[in-house]
Amino acid sequence: MSKLSYRFTFIDIEKTGGSDAQGRAGRVRSASPSRCWASIASPDLTDYEVAKQHLRRLQGGHVASEPAEAPAQSRSRGSVGHPTLCAKPCIQFARGLGCRKGHACGNCHWPHHPVSPDKRQREFSKTLGKEEFFVLLAVLARERALQDGLEDVGFLLAVLEVQAGLTPPAAPTKQKARLLCNLRKVIQSMSFSEMMRMAAGRCRFYVLARCKCARFGIFDGHGGSVVSGRAAQELPNGIQAAALECMPDAEDPTSLPVMAMSEALFELDKALRSDGQGEQGFLQLTGGKAVESSVRNAFGLMGSTAVMAMIECDGAPQLGPPTRIVVANLGDSRAIVCRGGEAIPLSEDHKPEAPTERERIEKAGGCVRRVGPCYRIDGWGLNLSRALGDFHYKAREDLLPSEQKVSVKPDCHYLEVSENDEFLFLGCDGVFELYSSEEAVESIRSRLQEGKPLWQVVEEFVDDCCSENLASTAGRGGDNVSAMVVLLK
Repeated sequence: MSKLSYRFTFIDIEKTGGSDAQGRAGRVRSASPSRCWASIASPDLTDYEVAKQHLRRLQGGHVASEPAEAPAQSRSRGSVGHPTLCAKPCIQFARGLGCRKGHACGNCHWPHHPVSPDKRQREFSKTLGKEEFFVLLAVLARERALQDGLEDVGFLLAVLEVQAGLTPPAAPTKQKARLLCNLRKVIQSMSFSEMMRMAAGRCRFYVLARCKCARFGIFDGHGGSVVSGRAAQELPNGIQAAALECMPDAEDPTSLPVMAMSEALFELDKALRSDGQGEQGFLQLTGGKAVESSVRNAFGLMGSTAVMAMIECDGAPQLGPPTRIVVANLGDSRAIVCRGGEAIPLSEDHKPEAPTERERIEKAGGCVRRVGPCYRIDGWGLNLSRALGDFHYKAREDLLPSEQKVSVKPDCHYLEVSENDEFLFLGCDGVFELYSSEEAVESIRSRLQEGKPLWQVVEEFVDDCCSENLASTAGRGGDNVSAMVVLLK
């Protein structure tokens, strides 16, 4: 249930034996609410508690100080704008109206909240061009600064005027002019700081509107599906938010996607650590036995790989041809481009036995041991060395996230798309138990050349990645399989 907050003005009516009209005339003797409450309320009480306490005092025979001696200009105006003396709580709150005087007014029953555009005005403002919107905002912000006597805001006003550009906007149509007039009235009622907040929000909107890229990813979970599920849900928006934060530090266009994806992975890993803190994590083995983590975190032994690709396009992703592919990878999933039948790798498997990975694991106090067909951290743990989650392997508080046994720092690669590039392939490690990267690309390419629809190509390929007889394939081909094919032509 939502909580309702009320703002009260209490009016003491002189007791008379006259009519109701004479009773209402007692409004002129109403005392200032702050003056009445000062003698009966402690400062730490909320407005609602003050209201209840005031009513209890009145019911108990408390008489507020006589306001007659106070100067006329300090008397409360009570229910200003109301047709009659209103009941409490005031019905005007239910109508959703607000005082036009803003926060400075403290004498009426109207709610006082920051003015903001309604839904229709917000949607209309999104249709405005960047220059058109900032021309309107720059003029109104300068008027507000002069009206409020604000100093040292010249730089902010100059930034708005630069965003507005030098070309005046075209004359609007009659309907658009009416909508512009309504939007102008709303913005005029805002404070200068609220205008600046609105300008910052619109800057973000225009930056994202110019984002000409498509995003793809595969997240292969282990120990449970929560981490991989959250990665799929939260990383798209996380990358957008990180791009806005990293934009001032990006030295060239190719570095921004890399910085954004890396930062988004770090932030998601941080959120997972915080959300799982205090809960016992465990790993459910196939034999039914559960292994508990020494780290009290729900995601101590649960995590996910991540292979993400951003395809930048010359125009909207639905219309313009792809120009560049940027890949960020954690773990042992892979990204591959088919270039004229050749498999071009855009990722590297993060395995504990790799020299750089082994060195980091041992520096963090761990070890790498061969267990059956693969190498594992600490002789029993993960057979990959970079992932989201898995905080059992990220327990050293004196080390950076990139220095832990299991790192969250991705490897990033980018590729300029050529006319010979046919498709991008993303696949989890289950694909490569029976296929090499070259064999996977050739299998998909041959099916595409047969004229099969893309969904059928991927479906048949995934079926082929699953062994029909694990004994004949030495146990390979029994892992879960995820695959994605993105056509580049």
